[in-house]
Amino acid sequence: MKRYILLGVVIVLACLVSAYWGFCYGSQHVVTARAGTAITELDALKNLRAGDTEAAIGKLEGSCFMNAAEVLSQSGWRTEAFRKIEVASLVSYREAYRTNQAEWSPMEQRLEILVNQKP
Repeated sequence: MKRYILLGVVIVLACLVSAYWGFCYGSQHVVTARAGTAITELDALKNLRAGDTEAAIGKLEGSCFMNAAEVLSQSGWRTEAFRKIEVASLVSYREAYRTNQAEWSPMEQRLEILVNQKP
């Protein structure tokens, strides 16, 4: 009986340590992604204030397309919710303002594939 109790305690401790490590590791990824987004948005804001709207729009579009591609390349309910809510708006924006495929970045080309993919 003592062996089962000891085994149960070891399993619970292993689960707690794994959960803590996963939480810390996942939190760092979120912080890194948000830091990158904040830097890009701050640069875009500086460009807008300086009157360089083309550079600001380019930075904001790049950030938006990168984040959308990252979400769409994942699986799960968040991807499906994003696909239902945002993809139509994203497609209409790109059809209106990003029609020249020769100017597309590799990220934008990847986004095109992910947007046209069937769920």
